[in-house]
Amino acid sequence: MQRTAMYPTLSVAFFPKETLLRQALLVVGAVVFIALAAQVTWNYPFIETKAGNPVPITGQTFAILVTGVLLGARLGTAAVLAYLVAGIVGAPVFADWSRYYTAFAGATGGYLIGFLPAAFIVGWFAERGWDRSMWLLLPMLIANAIIYVPGLIWLNGWLAIMDFPVDTLEAGLWPFIPGDLAKLVAAALVLPAGWTLRERLRGGQG
Repeated sequence: MQRTAMYPTLSVAFFPKETLLRQALLVVGAVVFIALAAQVTWNYPFIETKAGNPVPITGQTFAILVTGVLLGARLGTAAVLAYLVAGIVGAPVFADWSRYYTAFAGATGGYLIGFLPAAFIVGWFAERGWDRSMWLLLPMLIANAIIYVPGLIWLNGWLAIMDFPVDTLEAGLWPFIPGDLAKLVAAALVLPAGWTLRERLRGGQG
């Protein structure tokens, strides 16, 4: 059986020398990037649910998907895992500079778990060249939807007394769709632009 052709990710294109130090620095950089994006929060003042606003709207998902695309399936997933572990052991990397396992015990625990398969999926597609055009939007939509699967299941258990699925979707899905779509479009524009920049730099070196 013929294997699908593999393409270099943007991180490999800009830093082609494969070393453990390079991989470690990329992972650390990704953890910092995701942590900073998690602090970018905003509210929709016109939305109020019966549960209040248990799940913050942040730039975290954007950073997770970008990390997966930039680093590829394995290294991107490793970077997201490192981010989650850093928060569990005490680094203030979650939304509102929160830390420790309490983030997993709260309303957002399922979404945090969903970050891992999401990063792997977009990384897998990036390694097959999808990050070079706007078609990247499709795997990003799939990955974003996958984040919601454990997220909503977890949130429903956390709310306990709320009605499923109406109240759970109201608290953990509908308010996020406009922002998520905007973040996905932004990522699908920025990442192919990175390849354009790379080609221009390589052309200038030639």
